[in-house]
Amino acid sequence: MNLKGLLTITASVAAFTAATAFAAGGWHGPGGHGPGPFELFSPRVVQQLHLNSSQTQALDKIQAERKAQFTQMRTQHAAMMESMQAALKSGNPDMHALMKEMNANMDRMRDSMRQLQNQELGLYDTLTPQQKKIVSEALLKHMSYMGPQRDWKRGRPTPPASVSNSNPEI
Repeated sequence: MNLKGLLTITASVAAFTAATAFAAGGWHGPGGHGPGPFELFSPRVVQQLHLNSSQTQALDKIQAERKAQFTQMRTQHAAMMESMQAALKSGNPDMHALMKEMNANMDRMRDSMRQLQNQELGLYDTLTPQQKKIVSEALLKHMSYMGPQRDWKRGRPTPPASVSNSNPEI
């Protein structure tokens, strides 16, 4: 494989990994396009939960931290991409060092995501049984919008007959 092919693969892996890590975090940061598959407290769910004051305070803290962490992750990702591009343009990049830098950046993003997920689970543990049921039902509904049915709506192969269309808007 030539250098151009290797660089293309490296950039693709970096972009895919960053996108995956951001998706795992839920709302893709401030101004994002929607919840990830396991975000427990999307705005629509929060409206249905009727949180008490301590739950609301805990959620506000999580959301503020999420915003700060996503800002930091975007900054780190941009710096990593700039560093990688500079190294690649040099004509003789140290691919081992580039991969090490990329992996370190991905590890930082995953650690941030796990920290936020643990905070959300801490809040989830304070919910009443009825509130937990609302969260579970919302996650189940959100997950039904994923996979074969979504792909079918985007012009991909028709889903198997066993897949029902629970959301005609996708």
